[in-house]
Amino acid sequence: MQLTPRYLVNNSTKLIANVAGFITEYRPVYSKQIQVYKGIDNVLDFRTYNADQRPINITTYTPKFVAFDENNNMVIEKDGTMLDDGGTAKRGKFSVTITENELLNIKQQFLNYNIYLQETDGDKVLTYSHSNFDNDSTIYVNARTFPGPAATHSVSSFQQEGVELMYGIVAQSMHSLVSMETKHYTLQQRIQAHTAAILLYRLH
Repeated sequence: MQLTPRYLVNNSTKLIANVAGFITEYRPVYSKQIQVYKGIDNVLDFRTYNADQRPINITTYTPKFVAFDENNNMVIEKDGTMLDDGGTAKRGKFSVTITENELLNIKQQFLNYNIYLQETDGDKVLTYSHSNFDNDSTIYVNARTFPGPAATHSVSSFQQEGVELMYGIVAQSMHSLVSMETKHYTLQQRIQAHTAAILLYRLH
């Protein structure tokens, strides 16, 4: 018996927000590529930190998520769900749900995404994947895990072709059968001729 482990974990990503200002450091901070799957809803968890790697309170902001395809066309734009309740345990946390329908017309590819925090007065605060102000982040859209049904096709009209030819073949075959009977062909010979006539009809 083979035992294969599977893991049920949250798809979490750390972000850096320059809400108070900090000195540029050339140091990657937990940057990773996110993977989402077509055919299912994908919940992405994010947590926002300052330059000291401490979660910050974002309850006064609205998290915004935008994603762009390989041609730099925006394909997803939505608000995040605030999980930060002002306490320590969930400080800086929010989630983004990318639904099955939102990925329906997106082929398997890499998407670039950005997240910013919008203040109540409309001002935007950009978040970063690195503390050196790098915000180029990627999402891989996986279409293999849930490939879905094949494309459907509809037929609105029909066209008949070769009908006279089929009738002619059948008539000629029936005439041949009658001629064979009058000429006293064996039963096996008549069966073979009849079978050949049917196959010829189907081929045309």
